[in-house]
Amino acid sequence: MKNIAGLLVLALLVSCSGTLKLENNIQAKDGNKIISIPEVKTTIAYHGDYVFHDFSNEYFPIVRTDFLKDLKKLNSKKMGRLLYASHTSIRPIFSSTAFLYEKKYNAKSFAEQLKKELRSDYQATNLEVSIYGTKAGEFYQLTYYIENPELKIKTQHVEYIGILKEKTIRIIFWTIDSNEQSIFRESEAIMKSLTMQWH
Repeated sequence: MKNIAGLLVLALLVSCSGTLKLENNIQAKDGNKIISIPEVKTTIAYHGDYVFHDFSNEYFPIVRTDFLKDLKKLNSKKMGRLLYASHTSIRPIFSSTAFLYEKKYNAKSFAEQLKKELRSDYQATNLEVSIYGTKAGEFYQLTYYIENPELKIKTQHVEYIGILKEKTIRIIFWTIDSNEQSIFRESEAIMKSLTMQWH
């Protein structure tokens, strides 16, 4: 546990010096950080203690490195463009990132394919796919656990996959908080703010 605590402290320290390199617009409003995603004319609000930064392993010390490496490949190979990467600066630590795919996929099939890949590539467990409604339209919620053999911990993940303006968006959250319901409260509070601004 000391190693985990040390990694969390490191993440907090790094977050203080992190640089923000996003193509999206971020504005502070009513204690939240409002992210505009112009390509799909959508906004989403994260509460004030989220720090936005580059997609780098140093900001995400608790999750498996191969999981992060594969997410990076999406951006480098232009399969999915990184929209943002972030984590909370106050415990419990939650991390979140999002990718935009230029192609319009079937959201349910996309989630089911991810489910298969997560089980195969990372031996993910407790995989479940369900419909999730937002103000911006219907999404699919994908939940799972991934074990980090190096740290001997499990990270709990929730993903949201949906179609916005003929593009596919994938929003990911994860944590090691022992309270299984905390990540649902956290992610759903943020997803409730997802709003289409222009039609």
